[in-house]
Amino acid sequence: MPGAAGGRRTAGCEYSGGMAKERRAGQPGVGRGKGGGPKTEDGKKNARGNALKHGLCASKTVLLPDEEQGEFDALERGWMEEYQPEGHAENTLVREVILNEWALRRTRRRVMWAEEQAVAEWNDETEHVLELMQRYKTAAERSFYRAWNAMQNLRRDRIRMAEKLDAVMKEKNELQRQLDEVTRRQEPKAAAFDPTKKNPYGAFARDAGKGKTAVKTRAQELFQGQLSAKKMASKRITTLEQWVEITVENGETVTKLYPSNEELIKHGQKMWPAPDLVYRRLHFVHGVPREYEWTTNDAVVRQAGGMGVQRMSVDTWLEVIERESAARTGHVGPTGVGNLPRPISRGGCECETCAGNRAMLAEAGVEV
Repeated sequence: MPGAAGGRRTAGCEYSGGMAKERRAGQPGVGRGKGGGPKTEDGKKNARGNALKHGLCASKTVLLPDEEQGEFDALERGWMEEYQPEGHAENTLVREVILNEWALRRTRRRVMWAEEQAVAEWNDETEHVLELMQRYKTAAERSFYRAWNAMQNLRRDRIRMAEKLDAVMKEKNELQRQLDEVTRRQEPKAAAFDPTKKNPYGAFARDAGKGKTAVKTRAQELFQGQLSAKKMASKRITTLEQWVEITVENGETVTKLYPSNEELIKHGQKMWPAPDLVYRRLHFVHGVPREYEWTTNDAVVRQAGGMGVQRMSVDTWLEVIERESAARTGHVGPTGVGNLPRPISRGGCECETCAGNRAMLAEAGVEV
């Protein structure tokens, strides 16, 4: 690759055709849409990819010949179902995470290809291509985690905003209660109750049904806003999120935690209300290795890899990380108590596993 420093040209995204333009400047018809480009629809379709070399600098998602639309759709569906974004901002950030993970997968394939070329024939050209692909992979990893952190920060900001709004509403309600109390004291006292006179309004009298000894009617027992969206929103569950990336490097399984357990504990100590659940999102880059066969019995999934999630209480998570630390394997392990179902406040899940787990928790008196 002749060109830049060291006698090599960097495989970039731009093409400098200055000298060629000068040579064509005096030719009639050139550059005015009268050239000899493709005329048929098939020819134009084939020419669209002429400038595409490796797809790592594309400004928008482009499916290369070695990529499948179904794989991209599955990736998109997984993120959308897991995060269920609400509003323009969350949708934009989730979309950014999807595109960056797709680009990251692409760079990993290109690095593997460059390594194969370098092993087959090591020279300045293959060395340069390998270094370039590795730089693209590093940049793609940074972009992915930057987008993922931005999405997490947005959710945390919204939780804090909801907490502040809740505090303001509580203060407002307390002030209203105090005002009502002052108003009540200033009102003239009503005449003493005469038991010989029947209340003409019955259960609809202003003070009917009030007091500690009042008995609720069947309607009051039945309709308490149990399924109200506002009431369910007020019970929003707070979570700690951890990304677990599992790769196979030189035949060895490598597990990386983002953030680490120590950093996640510090983050949880800053949260109020305190976190209810811990979400561990497992990403199997090169399939499911032997150390993680406990995650699935599906041979196809083990071969292809993909994503999974562990949902557990904070207490369970603390016990799990203690066991993992004592094991000294560097890998995460099962919870030992199964996976909690997705909370109703976060969209719920009606798959067989979640439905069964939710039913067992309901029998134990635990509402999720």
